[in-house]
Amino acid sequence: MGQIGYFFNIIFTFPIFNVLMVLYRIIGDFGLSIIVLTLLVKLILFPLTLKQLKSMKATQALQPQMAEIRKKYAKDQLAQSRAMQDLYKEYGISPLAGSCLPLLVQMPVLFGLFYALSAVLRNAKVVGDINKLLYPFIPAFAHFPNIYLTWFTFISSALHLSTPWQISLGVPDPTHILPVLAAIATFIQVRMSQPKSMATAKDAMSQQMKIMQYVSPIMVLVFGWNYAAGLALYRSEEHTSE
Repeated sequence: MGQIGYFFNIIFTFPIFNVLMVLYRIIGDFGLSIIVLTLLVKLILFPLTLKQLKSMKATQALQPQMAEIRKKYAKDQLAQSRAMQDLYKEYGISPLAGSCLPLLVQMPVLFGLFYALSAVLRNAKVVGDINKLLYPFIPAFAHFPNIYLTWFTFISSALHLSTPWQISLGVPDPTHILPVLAAIATFIQVRMSQPKSMATAKDAMSQQMKIMQYVSPIMVLVFGWNYAAGLALYRSEEHTSE
């Protein structure tokens, strides 16, 4: 990646990594640290979320005009699509951007978290590998951070298993529970973000939004299935906290 990768690390990966380490120092649980990071990201992106809600409300207000356009150009999909775009432009509305912009903006954060969890924590062998990535004003660790999700150890106790049931958040989830939950949460969020009238609309913009409600969950599932479980936990909490 060269210079691009270097600047990406400076802007996203290293800050996210250091925030996670600070949260871990405060909370003492890596899974909870990721959840708190999720809430912080949502707080930062709240202006975009607000813009999304306003766009949805404005689109709903245009339903009578949109219905007229569909009726007028029922046999000419190209003309219908152009008329819809003109209507959106006239009122300064971008339904696709309003629905997908927050998701697109979160992608650099998601990739930054990916590198912080997968490329850094998974590849770190000793505590010194962690400490050298900390900012100078953050105290160094004396012991390697515990990056295991231990919330379900009661299951192994109930089943009298010899080893506690825990998941490393730095590697793919072997149970695949987290990526499946993240994909379901993504589908629900994208589906709920679309105006109800989009379900029967056939213009190009509506069709693109319909496609997104299936493409996004699949991407999240594939990503969470193959990469660090901490990413799936982040995506699950990000959507369930909507």
